[in-house]
Amino acid sequence: MRAAARELDDAGLCPLPIKADGSKAPDVRSWTPYKVTRSTPEEHDQWFNGARPRGIAVVYGAVSGNVEMIEFEGHAIRDGILDDVTEIMVASGLSTEWQAILDGWATESPSGGRHYRVRVDGAPVPGNTKLASRLAREDEYTDEERQRLREKPNAKIVRVQIETRGEGGYGLVEPSCGTVHATGKPYVRIAGGPASIPTLDSEVMDAVREICRMVDT
Repeated sequence: MRAAARELDDAGLCPLPIKADGSKAPDVRSWTPYKVTRSTPEEHDQWFNGARPRGIAVVYGAVSGNVEMIEFEGHAIRDGILDDVTEIMVASGLSTEWQAILDGWATESPSGGRHYRVRVDGAPVPGNTKLASRLAREDEYTDEERQRLREKPNAKIVRVQIETRGEGGYGLVEPSCGTVHATGKPYVRIAGGPASIPTLDSEVMDAVREICRMVDT
């Protein structure tokens, strides 16, 4: 984990320790200062010294060099949404830029989702944004959602399929594993790494986000 923090720091990113209780919550008294000031190697030594299990995350936005993360949830991958978005990107003339994102630094989440990162040039990274959602299927309802529908039969149960982590947000990264996630499964690197995050013009990223919105139902 200390080596992972070093790799992130070397790439100009802001690492953050995460509690190993499945909550995905930062394991610091307050993580607000790290929205504007990068954590230091001395802090990494303290956080990741092996004294207790922890996960690791990246704070996105200006503090990490204007990096944004695009997340496809696990059910979106199973629904073929990544394939649908890729098809639209190609048809829109963005195949090269989109492939750079897919090959840049990609992580598979414990739920089977995909996390991709982009360094945005020319404009600030927006805050966390939901780009595409769909109605939940009945077999996906939690007990709490079934109760809500009993109380309010016309309520809509929604599943977010694509969202971003941007200014003021953070996201877990590999090699976080074990009790860091509620499933007990690990985050796994499937392409590239922090040093190979592509840099794209802000107008291109605007187009990428708009295409992701096209699959919202």
